[in-house]
Amino acid sequence: MEEQITVRLPKTLSRSLTMAAERAGRKRADIVRAALERYLGEEEPQQHPYEKVKHLIGMADFEPMTHEEMVKRIRERAFRPD
Repeated sequence: MEEQITVRLPKTLSRSLTMAAERAGRKRADIVRAALERYLGEEEPQQHPYEKVKHLIGMADFEPMTHEEMVKRIRERAFRPD
């Protein structure tokens, strides 16, 4: 059984949705449903930006170093396995 939901959209997003539905010759609900299925069906959900850099936080030790040393340290920590 299908469940109905109500969503409030900003006017610009609502207009974009209407235009996309008209171009596709589909109902707005069909476009929203397809977008949700695509978003929720992604194999790898989008990571929060913090998750992408959390292993780099605290790596600065304020020791003087050359540009090359800093690049090397960042690369070592950026590509380490979790």
